Amino acid sequence: MRSIRPAQDYSRPSSTLKCWVSISLTLPMDIGLEEWDFTTNTQRSLAMDKMPAPEILWQRLCDYRALEAQRPGHPLLYPYWRDPTGQKRVRYYQEVAVNRVIEQILRGEKRILINLATGTGKTFIAFQVVWKLIRSGHFANKRVLFLADRVVLRSQGVQCLRAVQGGRGRPRAEIEAGEIPRGRQIYFGIYQGLYVLGSDGLRTFEQVPTDYFDLIIIDECHRSGFGTWNEILQRFPEAVQLGMTATPKRTDNIDTYAYFGEPVFTYSLGQGIDDGFLANYKIHTVTTNFDADGLDLQRAIHEGQTSLSRRTWSRATCMVRPTLNGRCPCPTASSAIAGTYRPCCVSTAGWKRRWSSASARTTPSRSAIG
Repeated sequence: MRSIRPAQDYSRPSSTLKCWVSISLTLPMDIGLEEWDFTTNTQRSLAMDKMPAPEILWQRLCDYRALEAQRPGHPLLYPYWRDPTGQKRVRYYQEVAVNRVIEQILRGEKRILINLATGTGKTFIAFQVVWKLIRSGHFANKRVLFLADRVVLRSQGVQCLRAVQGGRGRPRAEIEAGEIPRGRQIYFGIYQGLYVLGSDGLRTFEQVPTDYFDLIIIDECHRSGFGTWNEILQRFPEAVQLGMTATPKRTDNIDTYAYFGEPVFTYSLGQGIDDGFLANYKIHTVTTNFDADGLDLQRAIHEGQTSLSRRTWSRATCMVRPTLNGRCPCPTASSAIAGTYRPCCVSTAGWKRRWSSASARTTPSRSAIG
């Protein structure tokens, strides 16, 4: 039995399950196949005429993945969208992410999370998922909502999904001015627009039934959707909700992982750099004048007195370095961490300096610019 270790090592980074078959040539008349099955971690030697047919390999993979192999119009088998100009191609990790998401949908999962570094094409992955689901017929009569927290992200989704055509007429619509157009298949909205309160006392997302959307794609899901706006996601409990994030699991975004569960696919910044899809970065240490010289509160108050007197503000917030050689009046300055800022609230009433413990926080004094 011949070694096929190089072939195995080459195929592992893609995280795809396949039945790897390599052709081994030793003597002129000694031609055969070495098959390594990643689903069983077994290897066997085969004659050239015994190579498994594609149908057999597909059935073997579906059995391992607990999927229905004979499903009519199988979305996993439907071709990816191809850029007519040839400029944009599906990268190997994007293909894996698309397959993982579709597999979860076929299994009936309602909460799906993918974690990919910024710049690796999360919106393009979402587009390919929608493309395969709609064009294969699996989502023939179902609706999709692309949800973001900023207009620029919504516009990015609109541009990326413009190639999807499902049914007649205009299949796509942007949700604006607190109204959800009817009769469309793909919708694009932001939390703010969906949360607008209408004249009828209903918010925008409450204008449609709870089963109106079948798939909700949440871009940058770690940034929003877990406070007041969580009502929007909770409104559609039967919809598949696909969260996309570039932020690995941390204590400050634990709600994201508690809601969606662990990511079904992860592609890190380091992997993107190693694969050549992302540029490497350099860290530049920058010292601001506040770092170097500190902030003189008396001077800041004097310079800001004129501008503040023209406004209706009751207080102004300025950032003060905690270790200013006695120039900072904060009583906790000596115990603060060097190299950080703390907010100092200056009351306009008599210009008396006082510290607001309720708003005290620290922020880095240095910036890492990549």
